[in-house]
Amino acid sequence: MALPKGYAFGIETITYRGWYRLDDGVKAVHSSAYSFSGYSYHVSTARSVYQGPMGGEYYGVHSSYNYTEHTRSPCGSETVTETIFYAADLIFVDNSQNANGWGFIGNKNVSSQLSQVYGFKWYEC
Repeated sequence: MALPKGYAFGIETITYRGWYRLDDGVKAVHSSAYSFSGYSYHVSTARSVYQGPMGGEYYGVHSSYNYTEHTRSPCGSETVTETIFYAADLIFVDNSQNANGWGFIGNKNVSSQLSQVYGFKWYEC
């Protein structure tokens, strides 16, 4: 994706979908993070937590990132791919409150495709 001349961007929101099933006392976490070249120590994150019991549900979440001036692209970049240093998802299940409990979370939609939509916020340089 080409960037408009004279603008920088940050990722303001993320929308993701998936499926989860959790026993009582089991929780699942889906978090997403990104940072830009030159600011690898400034990471913006969005996080969702699901608490069991949940008998098998699809989820759709629209989360906001916590961004600052350091979590936006550098001015003068021409494309998105040259600016992003790090982008990652972390998905896990925690049964520490119920050692015999079971849980699952996945970030694919009903058609088995990864589904994430990012909302950009533009800034004049």
